[in-house]
Amino acid sequence: MIKYQTILLLIVVQTTYAQSFKKAPFFDDFKDNRNQWHQFEEQEASGKIEKGKYFFSHHRKVGSWSLWNTIVLDNQKDFTIEAKIQFLGGYDSHGYGLIWGARDLENKYFFLVTSKGFYTVRKMEGGKVKDIKPWTANVYIKQGNAENTLKITRLGKNMLFYANKELVFATDFQPFFGDEIGFTLARNMKIAVDYLKVSYEE
Repeated sequence: MIKYQTILLLIVVQTTYAQSFKKAPFFDDFKDNRNQWHQFEEQEASGKIEKGKYFFSHHRKVGSWSLWNTIVLDNQKDFTIEAKIQFLGGYDSHGYGLIWGARDLENKYFFLVTSKGFYTVRKMEGGKVKDIKPWTANVYIKQGNAENTLKITRLGKNMLFYANKELVFATDFQPFFGDEIGFTLARNMKIAVDYLKVSYEE
């Protein structure tokens, strides 16, 4: 299934698109839409595949917008989730990045960066957000309109978080809520996703 949600204060709009499940290993370089990502053009947000990238925009000045794909990953095994994302403009003090292990709007994990060189790792459970790693500056996160390669790796009991091949944070592994993996944007910003890779560690 493919889902996207919007959050506006306490108002939630959720749309679900029925889709066949995909299994890891998974790779999408957006040369076409064979994995059936949601493409849309709305006043509040838009998403489209063009020129080998997924262009994702959120136009509002509040809230966030997320989209994901169902990618079945055996999270009892060691694995990696990786994406290359470019910030194209907009509000530069809030985050963009990866969502993984999501079940629905209120149960998911985030690995976010900002174009000012900060990152955070968060967990939302039952609609309540908990910082696993609060916003922290890091020299390995490229600023401005540069591309950042974000990677999440499970190795045994550890979860490792990388920015541009450099380890920025490590913590204990936590079980997934579900099988949704994708991207999220805070308010008023635009990104381009070059690829998404989900694989097992050998």
